Amino acid sequence: MRSGTGLPSERQLGTDQARTRLPKLVDAMRRRRKPSKSLLDNAYGIGPRRQGGALLIPEVDALAAVKRIEELEAETEDLAIALLLRERAGESSAQGVPLDDIIDELGFTHTELQHGR
Repeated sequence: MRSGTGLPSERQLGTDQARTRLPKLVDAMRRRRKPSKSLLDNAYGIGPRRQGGALLIPEVDALAAVKRIEELEAETEDLAIALLLRERAGESSAQGVPLDDIIDELGFTHTELQHGR
């Protein structure tokens, strides 16, 4: 049976079970060097009556997920800026749009741009 996280039943532990198995689980997770493709590939669900509530995830998987989230946030911000600039270029007159207006619209200050945010 799978939980709401999609974890197989053998990786769902009750709190008592988790308490006794924790040292071995942590040791196994510490030996992992390469992150898995999914944050949940090597995760264990822990909760009363094996109903979840907490996840035990290898550090290598958690750090890889955080790094990917940061990359996606940067990519999303870059796309939003590119779309805004494309939109503004389409609206601009022959005189152009003042740079200060674009900086303000993007939510930056001149100091942030000078110091690379």
